[in-house]
Amino acid sequence: MTGAQVTKAPEGSPAPAPRPSHRTANAHPRVGQIGSLASTIPEALATLRGYVGQIVRGFVDDGLLTYASSIAFQVLFAIIPFGCFVLALLGFMHLSAVWHDHVAPDLAHHVSPAVYAVVNQAATNVLSLASCSG
Repeated sequence: MTGAQVTKAPEGSPAPAPRPSHRTANAHPRVGQIGSLASTIPEALATLRGYVGQIVRGFVDDGLLTYASSIAFQVLFAIIPFGCFVLALLGFMHLSAVWHDHVAPDLAHHVSPAVYAVVNQAATNVLSLASCSG
């Protein structure tokens, strides 16, 4: 038999059913079987489109984009007060050199001179007020 192994049963017992071999004829595609693989690609794409459609419907039905934009908006507006807190903490701990030696020079390279002047003035004011109270 091709594709199956037959074992002999002891006398008096029924013969066992043939076991499939570990190596089957369809284990690896042959050159002639490429056409059958090509016919499964459209089915796979249709399945993928179905999954993507379900994900998009889930996003729309649950309002995930609304929640995501709300969280991003809140984080954006929380960064400014957090930065002021960090500057005040640096001034309170008498670490204003961190701003002047490390942060300000890097910031100057990434923003316009007008923005840097405003931010540097605000940071210097916060650092000086915080160091006076400590």
